[in-house]
Amino acid sequence: CLVCHGVPEEAPKEIIDKYGKSSGFGYVSGEVVGASVVGVPINNVNRIVIQRSLIAFAVFSILFWAIFFIIDRLVYMLLLKPIVKISRLARSVSEGNLEQSISTKREDEIGELVKSFELMRRSLVTASKRIKRISGQQNR
Repeated sequence: CLVCHGVPEEAPKEIIDKYGKSSGFGYVSGEVVGASVVGVPINNVNRIVIQRSLIAFAVFSILFWAIFFIIDRLVYMLLLKPIVKISRLARSVSEGNLEQSISTKREDEIGELVKSFELMRRSLVTASKRIKRISGQQNR
């Protein structure tokens, strides 16, 4: 800045030719020459902040709802539905229906439960046949 606004003798010739030697010179480094005030209406800022906050809240709400819905469907399909199926079969077996089998391709805890339940059902079928056979032999 002081190259052009310091001493007129040190200013570039183009500046002197265009503006002359009488104005715009004599500034000293570190001296305040002027100030400029820039204002932004606070209403505009508040409105923008509220709008963006509402948009962020809406986006996060929709995202949370979508994640919750996906987790709900996964829990239902992977946990609750198989357990309800096993529970219905257990009731059916407890009522004497030993012919209804259950199988799965799952290798997790639910799969182990299904395999164990099927093994128990088969054991009950075998035990029931033995009891009928023994009771049939004793009645002769």
